Amino acid sequence: ELYLKPIPRKLTIRAKREYKIVRSIQQFLHCRTDIVIRRTDKSKVFYIGKAIDFERKAEEYMLKTEAYQEITNGRSPLSD
Repeated sequence: ELYLKPIPRKLTIRAKREYKIVRSIQQFLHCRTDIVIRRTDKSKVFYIGKAIDFERKAEEYMLKTEAYQEITNGRSPLSD
């Protein structure tokens, strides 16, 4: 019976408006190559920030932990 009821007009208008907002944000972020969008670990939260900051933080973490090795020649050292 719930499927047969029409959606209220106000709710339809709101849904269309919010859809347009989401689409405009998606298009804006897609055009901006200087912005990084990543999902954070073990959560449903997104990180949105400058690509330069993201690269800097990743490099700092790699230097601090010494757990990672940057591949510069395109060949993985693990394949040997």
